[in-house]
Amino acid sequence: MQYLNIGRQSLGDDKMSIEVKNLLEQAKETHEKKQYLSEIDLLDRVLSLSTSEIERATILEKIGNSYYLLDRNEEAKKYYLLALQAVSNLSNNEKLNLVCSINNRLGAVFFDEGDYHEALSHKLIAMRCIDRLCNEDAYLLLTAIGVNYEKTEQYKEAILFYQKALKIKNIEENDIAMVNSYIGQCYDKIADKEKAFKYYKRTFDIDPEYENGWYLMYRFAELAYEFGKHEISQKYFLKTLLKIPSSEKYYLKECKKYLGYNYLAIGSYKNAISEFDGILTLKPDSVWRGIAYTGIAQANLSMGKDKAALHAALKALGEELSDDSKERIYFMLVKTHLLRKEMTMADTCFQKLYQLNPRSKYVEQLYKINKSLKKTTKGGKVTKRG
Repeated sequence: MQYLNIGRQSLGDDKMSIEVKNLLEQAKETHEKKQYLSEIDLLDRVLSLSTSEIERATILEKIGNSYYLLDRNEEAKKYYLLALQAVSNLSNNEKLNLVCSINNRLGAVFFDEGDYHEALSHKLIAMRCIDRLCNEDAYLLLTAIGVNYEKTEQYKEAILFYQKALKIKNIEENDIAMVNSYIGQCYDKIADKEKAFKYYKRTFDIDPEYENGWYLMYRFAELAYEFGKHEISQKYFLKTLLKIPSSEKYYLKECKKYLGYNYLAIGSYKNAISEFDGILTLKPDSVWRGIAYTGIAQANLSMGKDKAALHAALKALGEELSDDSKERIYFMLVKTHLLRKEMTMADTCFQKLYQLNPRSKYVEQLYKINKSLKKTTKGGKVTKRG
């Protein structure tokens, strides 16, 4: 704060009131000591001696700043508005910097109050002075505008300002990582998963340990799985498990589920079984037990352990399953019985699959696996011929 610049207009550039000078020196010292109430008292005394509007506006803004630092937003808002009144009659050249600064401060107050539309309007006024700000302040202003647009669900506008913030030079890497994560979140919210993943990846490429809550890691890992990036997905689900609170039972199960799926995809079947077993240790409901047993069945089947696969698949059928999961289970049962040369049981399970969904992708796959399975219907039932 440039306390000693205050007062030069009304008291002359060459001779500043000794009293004002002493008060400003004391106010500066109390501010540095974070004694904000004492600072306000001193600035109030300076205010009573001030005659020029620009000087009064500057002091009023400083008082508002001190109240803001005391978390007394109503008083801060009052003094910021008084400061704006004080500059209203000044010429544009005289008041522009102050108007921008005060509106920037007001934007922060309204943001803290959750009034994001009002906060945004003040931050946009502050943008008029963006070219006069240092790099750090310009970055902070652009990011704040982006956040307000995001809070008001104007995601495309938020992305625009976040991208402007990224163009500011000499910004620290952790700030660059943060803004990339914000852009990713905006794309996520407008269901552009590809771009969301792209910006999340930039975040973690910059800082592999970037942390802004465990959910960001979880979401990045989830999208990595969807895009077939199994090693990345596995890595960040494991990181998520280290961060996620034990109370987040749903997401703990989700992490283990996706880890199981990733291990299945890369052929690490024992690890997959370990993760699906981990779901069962969390005392899950029937839906989650069905997911776990289905995964265990698939892993065992992939390892050629037909007996263990059969056991897990039958357990899965005893749980609450979606139609897609039922199709998958019947597919595995047919394959298991075929491996065990149990053709009658294979045919029975095939009939159940066909009745559930005649157009299932698994039906065609089974035809290719065993040409002895031929589709015929009689009396509403599917039978084998050939």
